[in-house]
Order: sequence, then C-alpha cells, then structure tokens
Amino acid sequence: MMRRKKALFSLCLALAASSSFAASATPEQGIEEFKKKNYAGALTQFTAHLKEHPDDLNINYYAGMCYQLSGKTGDAIKYYRRVSEIDPKSKAAAQVRPFLAKYGIKTGAPTNAQTPNGTPLPSDPFAAMEAARRLPFKERIVVVPPKFGHKPVSASTVATAKGILSRLPQRVYNILDKGGATINLAPNIIDKWPGSGDGMKPGSSHTTMGEEGGRTYDHDVHVYEREAIRNSNELKDMRDQSEIYNALLHEIGHAVDDCSSSISKTKSYIDAHNIDVSNMPAKAVSNYYTSDPSEGFAEIMAFLLGGNDNDAKSAGEYFPRTKAIIRSKLGI
Repeated sequence: MMRRKKALFSLCLALAASSSFAASATPEQGIEEFKKKNYAGALTQFTAHLKEHPDDLNINYYAGMCYQLSGKTGDAIKYYRRVSEIDPKSKAAAQVRPFLAKYGIKTGAPTNAQTPNGTPLPSDPFAAMEAARRLPFKERIVVVPPKFGHKPVSASTVATAKGILSRLPQRVYNILDKGGATINLAPNIIDKWPGSGDGMKPGSSHTTMGEEGGRTYDHDVHVYEREAIRNSNELKDMRDQSEIYNALLHEIGHAVDDCSSSISKTKSYIDAHNIDVSNMPAKAVSNYYTSDPSEGFAEIMAFLLGGNDNDAKSAGEYFPRTKAIIRSKLGI
C-alpha cells in the first residue's frame, strides 16, 4: 500500500512539473534558447506558443530559422511560407524570400490560387484544392501558382475550363459535383509537385510525367499548359487550346468514372471493351486506350462530351458496346 502511495505521489509530482512547464513555456524563453543554439529546446517553446497564436509572424520566423539551422529544410519552408503569407511586406518576409526562391517558391499574398469568379483560395495548391471542394463544381477550378519562374496559367486556359463545365450534361455535372471533383490547372506538374517531372509516366517507357498534358488522381483532374524539358525546370511553349480542351475532357472522363464507382472496372464493361477492341481494325488497336478499359472509358467520355481530336473520334467510332453502357449508366 505504501509503495502504491509513493508511486501515486511521484506521478502527481511529474504531472505538476509537466503542467508547470506547459504554463511557463513562452516565446521569450524560446528566443533565449535559440541564442544558445539549443534549437530543439527553442522549438519546444515556439511550437507550444504557435498552437495558441498561429499568426505570430515573429515566432513563425524563429521556428523556421531553428529548422533551417538544424538542416531540416522542408520544415523550414513550412514556417517561412507562413511568414510570407501573414505579412508579405514585412521585414521577416523579405528575409526569407531568397531562401524560398532557392527552392522555386514564389512568395506574396495568398491570392494566386482562385476560382473563376475570383473567390480567393489558400496559396498552397493542396489546401486550395480542399477549399474548392466545398464550392459548387462550376467554381472548383483551382489555378496553381507557378514556381521556378514559370509563366502563370493563362486566362485562355481558364476560359476553356469554364466553358467545358458550363456545357456539361446536367447528369454528368451532378455526378462530379456530388463526387467532390476538382479541376486543377498548372503550368506543369512540377509547379505542384516539384521534382516529379522526370519520373516516367505510369505504363510508359518513353514519356515522363513532366511531358504529359494531364493526369487524374481519383476525382481530382490536373491539366498542364506546358511540357517540361527533361532534366530541368524549364518548360516549352504553351500547348494549343484545342489540345488543352481535349486533355481536359479526357481527364474529366476519368473523374466521372471514379465518381460513378468505377464503371470501367465492372465485368460487363470490361467484357464489352474487349469485344469492341477485337472488332477494331488492326491499325487502330495501337491506340493507348485499347489495352486499358479505364483509358477507354475516359476517351469515350471525351467524345460524348464534345471531344474532337483523333483519339476521341476513334473511340466514338470503334467502341459501340462500351459507349452504350456508359450512356445507359449515366443517362446521357
């Protein structure tokens, strides 16, 4: 019994000490620890303070310096970006700007990402995508801010996307709206995912991620204005709007598939796809969507939504069975 009381007494002392430490944690103490180069100790003080005061510009700056001086670049960037967002015109923002620029991060007021009607979104493209998801689908066009000195997404590309969304069949629009789909426009994939451009496109041995015109992750559509030059952060001239138009329709087709419980993965659809492919002329079977039912679904959807390039026309001509299933399932 005595041992149990002593253990309980020790626990109370520990809790009291812990509470005392939490209560005494102050940014001033953190700055003192920072001056002593005790960055871990300083961060303990800073992070405790920032939980209650996340917009404290000075302490965000000090936290970023702690991480930078500890060699933790990613964490330093997180706090330095916050500094820039809190007050882009501050002295602290000016001091972190060269560090962020070194990693291709432009700084300034968080208004680069926005919806077509001008609704501001967070500057971080991932946060912007999640914020847009709460809006009606016609407003879920996220313009990803450029990095590496790239030109920003053009007004013509935004207009192309707006035009497509305004003309979607109501049934398709409702599916995408309810499914939480988003449209993300960027100069290139590396503007949202730096360092990913030279990775090979899944299923391809000759095209990199930075060279493809778009990709859809579940129900989030991403379309890129410019092709990346391999082994660099430089981009080629902007793609023609007709190419961007057809790429958007194809990727929207993938989003429709995802929001419709993946029709392209059902046995009836796969069987119909295989029959359609077996009936195609030999010269047409080389198209990339003939070997993958989900790509076939996306290209047929592109055709049904007004796609007018050779791939969309070919899919519309040679896939009568799968096209009929899509029309029946989606009511279009």
